[in-house]
Amino acid sequence: MGCGIYDIKTAGEFGQAIAIAKGTPENPLVDPEDLFEAKIVDATPKAKELGVEIGMSGHDAVELLLASTKRTT
Repeated sequence: MGCGIYDIKTAGEFGQAIAIAKGTPENPLVDPEDLFEAKIVDATPKAKELGVEIGMSGHDAVELLLASTKRTT
């Protein structure tokens, strides 16, 4: 999970599960923890396969992504 600085297209081409969150002028993404309250605005196909949806909170997206790593290890 990250902010819009990451190139989601390239991550998708490499099969990575990445979700992109976006802050607002009222709630900018300043600290890493700010991603938890931000809304997901984009995701790679792999992240979507794992249940990440546009509009969900960053916290929920992280939970899904972490749960998927526990299943594969």
